[in-house]
Amino acid sequence: YLPVMDGTKFIVLQPE
Repeated sequence: YLPVMDGTKFIVLQPE
C-alpha cells in the first residue's frame, strides 16, 4: 500500500 499525505493526516490507498 502507498502512504499518501492527505491534509494533515496520513491515509493508505489500497490498489484494486
